[in-house]
Amino acid sequence: MDDLLTLNLETQSGVSVLRVGGAIDAAVQDAFDAALSAAMETAETSVYVDMDAVTFLDSMGVRALVMARQRAGAMGLPFAVRRTSPVVAHVLELTGTSEALCHALAVGDPTTSEC
Repeated sequence: MDDLLTLNLETQSGVSVLRVGGAIDAAVQDAFDAALSAAMETAETSVYVDMDAVTFLDSMGVRALVMARQRAGAMGLPFAVRRTSPVVAHVLELTGTSEALCHALAVGDPTTSEC
């Protein structure tokens, strides 16, 4: 299992998808925050955070996601976490943030969250 943080931002048709892998903790918080901000800056219609390859998520990472969702909302951008690893799904459930972070961006959206 590789715990080094990986961040890959893709934008297509106005949708920003940030693919995240590895461990998200205090040591990489600034890089994670910057990647979330970049995803919002390049998005025109919505922001997804794909966390299928995340191996560890601490409270700082959860806070970053919640704050990013709030910032995206203020910008009028729907924001959702999708394709979570079992580790991420468990942490979001434990912290009570799963429902707020893992929701479909629109009815019938084919990229509905899998949290």
